[in-house]
Amino acid sequence: LITAFEAGVQNVVAPQGTAFTQKQAHKLKQYVEEVVLCFDSDAAGQKAAERSLPHLLHENLVVRVASMPPGEDPDSMIRTKGAEEFIRRISGAKDFFDFQIDRLATQPDFDTPRGKLQAARRMAEWISLITDAVLREAVLHKVSQRLELSTQELVKLLKAPKAAAAPFDHEDEHSLEPIQLPPLIRLLALVALHDPPTRAWLLAEPWQRVIAPDPDSALLVKILASRFTPGDTASTTALLATLDAAEEACVSGLLEAKPPEHAMTIAHDCWRDLERRALQRHLDALQARLRAADISIEEVARLQKEILDLQKRRSDIARPLSPPL
Repeated sequence: LITAFEAGVQNVVAPQGTAFTQKQAHKLKQYVEEVVLCFDSDAAGQKAAERSLPHLLHENLVVRVASMPPGEDPDSMIRTKGAEEFIRRISGAKDFFDFQIDRLATQPDFDTPRGKLQAARRMAEWISLITDAVLREAVLHKVSQRLELSTQELVKLLKAPKAAAAPFDHEDEHSLEPIQLPPLIRLLALVALHDPPTRAWLLAEPWQRVIAPDPDSALLVKILASRFTPGDTASTTALLATLDAAEEACVSGLLEAKPPEHAMTIAHDCWRDLERRALQRHLDALQARLRAADISIEEVARLQKEILDLQKRRSDIARPLSPPL
């Protein structure tokens, strides 16, 4: 945004890496009738564009999409190719529905009857988001022509149109059910998002085995599985684009939170707790098997030995360790 503004493109706004909200779309509608989306050219950028669409269409804004060259975002493009090239791409931005049809047309089976049907169903999902009857009819006509379908056939694929928007409720900004991370998971997520050495240490550990099975760790798993670099704007945007709205709001809050001190010590302490949890889950499964009616004497002996071994390993983990240097 700052680079674009300095280059003379001053009618520009950004959602600051947080989930694009209905309130933001409502605010835009007070000033403009048309919005040009400009995201990175990768899959994450594509997803970010699609996720902002429902709120924009709900406000009956005309939406266009300006595509960036592979590997470029507005900042890098202006710096390397100049403001004129960026402005040219903005001016030539395609209508959102044309943009999506062009993208779908690159699929290998697009020209087959099955491919056309799949494309029509996808486009119908987006058209169903339009609440203004006139705009909806215009888009239906355009899309049916592009897909070589009758308007009546496309209408059959539409979901029931959503009710016209009621007066915007400014207190509804936080209507999403917030994600409440358990303290231990939250601490690990914080250090993984803020401290590069601690993140590297966690990734070197068998985190898929220890963390992934924990029922409370789904969001932490996504944070660790992403190609995220603390402090790097591009990788932050890419991470947020892979999350749903509630997850994105949670991670955005963690990114804005104050990083904890002694990150590596916190990570080691939390890791030991997670290892104990993993061992306990294994123990519970073995003990449940031990109570089964069809178990043989040989298997009883094997399970009892394995249970004793796991109990010892759990006890060893519970012993205090020296803080890591």
